[in-house]
Amino acid sequence: NLYTTVVPEDMAVGSTILQVIASDADSGKNGRIVYSIEKGDVHNQFNIDPNSGYVIVASSLDREQKDTYKLLMRATDGGNVPLSSTANVVIEISDVNDNPPKFTSSNYTAFIQEGKRAGWSILKLEVKDSDLDRNGGP
Repeated sequence: NLYTTVVPEDMAVGSTILQVIASDADSGKNGRIVYSIEKGDVHNQFNIDPNSGYVIVASSLDREQKDTYKLLMRATDGGNVPLSSTANVVIEISDVNDNPPKFTSSNYTAFIQEGKRAGWSILKLEVKDSDLDRNGGP
């Protein structure tokens, strides 16, 4: 199974992203399913509710640090010999305009030659923005 979703990098901590769903033909305790994150969440960005399978934002996201998470979820039943199954979850982090443009240098020096016409270029300023093009400007 594969679940995919896109969430903005400014999604609030505690927000629900999606729900993974597993079923078990057994009844009673043997049919009770517990969900867990098996791997892929090395920085503990997400939690999963063990009873419902809801995936929740656990800490602030930042697309400029990591733009995609690939998690492996496990659903385990309550049998005496527990059986389990896994599903892949891909969470893409979309950009928001959360970084200001920054000059590439803190000081610039320009020399103006005498006699140059109006409109002559005297200095090139360079600015960088960590956001993607739509939010980062030209």
